[in-house]
Amino acid sequence: METKGLRYTGYTLAVSWLAGILIAGFYLLALPSGITEENLDEEEIYKKIPTANPDFEQDQQSTIRIQKIARGLEEQYKRLQEDYGKIPEFKHPGHNRITQDDIEKFITIYTTFKTEIREFKEKAVGRYPKIFTMFALVGMIEPYYKVVRLRAQVTHQMTDEEFDWIKMNIMMTAIFCVQYKLDNEELTEKESEQLTELRRGLYITTRVLEHQDDMSYELHEERLYLDDVPRSNIRLFLDNYKRINYHRVHFVKFGLIIFDREAILAAAANNPP
Repeated sequence: METKGLRYTGYTLAVSWLAGILIAGFYLLALPSGITEENLDEEEIYKKIPTANPDFEQDQQSTIRIQKIARGLEEQYKRLQEDYGKIPEFKHPGHNRITQDDIEKFITIYTTFKTEIREFKEKAVGRYPKIFTMFALVGMIEPYYKVVRLRAQVTHQMTDEEFDWIKMNIMMTAIFCVQYKLDNEELTEKESEQLTELRRGLYITTRVLEHQDDMSYELHEERLYLDDVPRSNIRLFLDNYKRINYHRVHFVKFGLIIFDREAILAAAANNPP
């Protein structure tokens, strides 16, 4: 989770403003017979367009809500950064062993983030967003996500460093369990595809698979430390994985994945305790 400044706020407002102009132009094409842009002043155009096209009002209102949210992002981010600076510094424990409390904090932070994003989509965007609502989102969605992430961290008093340390150890433990299942169990084609895609998401999350400027991905197998994953992490992960979600990482969403607990722990017999 980043705490760097918002780079796109000005672009956000410009895109949202342009969206408003384009909405008017787009829906004017559907004005009723006898009504033209020339014989309406600007205010009258906006009064008539909803009658001409019932989709306009939803599109217009969604865009207005998005513009309003976008205008407040920079100020929100500044205030949140001040509060973030008051969070106690994370002291690296010097090992890779996570606790149940660490897992609970990770789940809480990510759930808080996802809940606010879901509410934003429901209230500001709508269930069936129109084309210019989507266009208005282009300029504001990245800075908005940054504000929401930072707000979740401030609310639950967690630094970037602590979140990243917990995330890395949870995801590396997940790779250990997924890799065992891929290597040692008889899987259907669908199960194999699901696990392979899940492993890809885990690789991206841990930067074992890193996005390049040319839109390709580069594999860094040297970043895997599966032999160093503590057995205590594996036990905690297997106890909690049904509740763990992250971007590109879902263990239940597309069908519950069943891990063979005893076999996986036996395979980790030589790992640290």
